[in-house]
Amino acid sequence: MRFYVCIPLPVRLKEKVSTFSKEWEVQSKSEPHITIIVPRSLPEGVGLRELTGAIAGALSSVRPFIIQCREVGQFDDKQVIHLPIERSSGFADLHQALRTEIERVAGVDVAKFAHVPEPHITLASGMSPEKAEPIWDAAHQIDWTDEFACKELHLMVRGPDDPRWIVSTAFHL
Repeated sequence: MRFYVCIPLPVRLKEKVSTFSKEWEVQSKSEPHITIIVPRSLPEGVGLRELTGAIAGALSSVRPFIIQCREVGQFDDKQVIHLPIERSSGFADLHQALRTEIERVAGVDVAKFAHVPEPHITLASGMSPEKAEPIWDAAHQIDWTDEFACKELHLMVRGPDDPRWIVSTAFHL
């Protein structure tokens, strides 16, 4: 089983991102979100119960914090067009708490925060350079400025034959 941990978006921002992605036919295998622990495989012998317990334990010391969206950004010569998220101390604290507990309980190597790509909300990915340019231009025509409190996390899971990610557990800060 594969998993990742993400911050769900407020409805207004999720709908805005989904509408943009559908319009440009660049939909994802999951709803728009901010990934905080990148996809990993759960090792044999470690169950969903242990992973869920590790995440719950990590969150016991984490408090809600504010997330701010900035202007449009890109990775890999516009192969990924996204909304960068400020690397706040709240975001860093959340990542560190999750990393420590997931590695301790599940034995899964989780990238250090310094090695995690810029936190972001993906608008479009996997396009050809020809398709990326008009999407890039269109994304700049929209005011993406937003701010919201991170009060919830989702544990997302997917089996080896599952085409889409599903929310296994929602956690509240």
